[in-house]
Amino acid sequence: TAHSDNLMMLWLSAGVLVGLADGAGYLLTLSNCVKWFPERKGLISAFAIGSYGLGSLGFKFIDTQLLETVGLEKTFVIWGAIALLMIVFGATLMKDAPKQEVKTSNGVVEKDYTLAESMRKPQYWMLAVMFLTACMSGLYVIGVAKDIAQSLAHLDVVSAANAVTVISIANLSGRLVLGILSDKIARIRVITIGQVISLVGMAALLFAPLNAVTFFAAIACVAFNFGGTITVFPSLVSEFFGLNNLAKNYGVIYLGFGIGSICGSIIASLFGGFYVT
Repeated sequence: TAHSDNLMMLWLSAGVLVGLADGAGYLLTLSNCVKWFPERKGLISAFAIGSYGLGSLGFKFIDTQLLETVGLEKTFVIWGAIALLMIVFGATLMKDAPKQEVKTSNGVVEKDYTLAESMRKPQYWMLAVMFLTACMSGLYVIGVAKDIAQSLAHLDVVSAANAVTVISIANLSGRLVLGILSDKIARIRVITIGQVISLVGMAALLFAPLNAVTFFAAIACVAFNFGGTITVFPSLVSEFFGLNNLAKNYGVIYLGFGIGSICGSIIASLFGGFYVT
């Protein structure tokens, strides 16, 4: 990426290669954590995915300092070296979780579905569509939050930039709160709670007179649900299709993260962006 001199090279390096590494590291680490703690799947998902978010927030400040001192190309090189060292060090500490036999309240061992078996179930595709739509709305609103702040809420550039901080805090809060809550009540209910909160935020962006307070509250609702949804879903998938094939079963559903980001932008452009048409 540091030496990319055309758009295609940037797409291949920053998009394809970094995207593959990020997705593989995220998915394999998360699924392994969930297998280690089958009785506290929501809690461990909250900490694992919350740490993922904190890492991106921490690197934001590191990268800002590097950009100001050494420039873009060297920042990419240094960032890559730091990421490489941390990933290799973390990988040496990881161990595969033992095969789990999760029992129901009646003492019956739950079945572990293979990916092929899971994909033949209508519930699998229902979960996939739910995940895709949650990611589609969340990623789009988060991506254009600053533009909405300036265009619809009429905030200045400095105030609009605070949307990044609000989104980060709400996103992390959603991961922790909904993740931990999912160990206490049915996970499908937790997903429903999150979707209702997101609906309130979306409705406020669409119908409420926007000022600083209503705008930040609305995007906080959307970010809260988005963070909570991606935290609860691995555990929800494991409840439907078992723990031992979670990486494969959740991996296909997790494609909705990338597909949703693309579909959100396309659908928004077809319907006039974030303006009411």
